[in-house]
Amino acid sequence: MEDMDMDMMEMEMFFYQSANVKFLFKAWTIQDNVGAYFGALLLTFLLGFAIEWLSTRRIKSKKVDCLAYFFKLLMAYALMLIVMTFNALLLVAALLGLTFGYFTFGFRPIIVKRTIR
Repeated sequence: MEDMDMDMMEMEMFFYQSANVKFLFKAWTIQDNVGAYFGALLLTFLLGFAIEWLSTRRIKSKKVDCLAYFFKLLMAYALMLIVMTFNALLLVAALLGLTFGYFTFGFRPIIVKRTIR
């Protein structure tokens, strides 16, 4: 129980900018490693980009579409947890990934053909 209390005390509750961050899992703790931090920023950007890409895909198979929706939700919750680290650059990377994904895929109208019987 003491280990959990110590981990909770280490988490910042305000936005900060540092290369020291716990990225999704305790084992993925980054300590002053600029390369790993850049990788985390890139992964965060790509996660936001992929969420927007999946948002515009419509698949004819209900099972595959449901599976794609599951992964979109999984990535969205993972992105939320990344933003909740309160690391300012991870927040910016998430916003840029979502924005660039929307810019790339979001301006195309989705046309769904419905048959009226």
